[in-house]
Amino acid sequence: MEWQHIEALVEKYWEGETTLAEEATLREALTRPDVPESLRREAELMGYWQAESERTLSPTRDHALQRVHLMRHEEATARPARTIKINPFWARIAATVVIAAGLILFNMRNGMSVDPLGDLLSLQEEVATPEETYNEVRDALLFISLKFKQGAEPMENLQEINHAQQPLQQLKNFNRAEEIIEDKND
Repeated sequence: MEWQHIEALVEKYWEGETTLAEEATLREALTRPDVPESLRREAELMGYWQAESERTLSPTRDHALQRVHLMRHEEATARPARTIKINPFWARIAATVVIAAGLILFNMRNGMSVDPLGDLLSLQEEVATPEETYNEVRDALLFISLKFKQGAEPMENLQEINHAQQPLQQLKNFNRAEEIIEDKND
């Protein structure tokens, strides 16, 4: 037997490029008793795989494997799921009804009435003076202004960081210019 050819097949096998026929040839050659010492490790490995493939399981494990096989077969032969197509027009109507019912239930649960016009008319009884209305609007706008200023403070810090990075950027540009000059001088 040409052991050089078998060694080439072993290299090809470890790279994952062998065909099934080449692997069968390799398995047959490595199970022979006159394997050279250089291929002894691969021969032991093939012997282990051969012994494992011939190994029988206990009756309990064999029964469990049969059940798994039957379950896979049942899954493979199961009926495909039916797809129900809904007209988009009816889907929109259904979504609108569900949202409206949800809003009505939400309002009823929170103690709000379902009659917005009645709520508006009841508010007219509590009319405030123009000065009270002005003070409330001013306070609300002041509150909003403070919140916007809180959001702008981190941006001011960011501008300071950018201002501090400008000299570093100039230094990087200077270093690049030095490198270009050095490359041209070489």
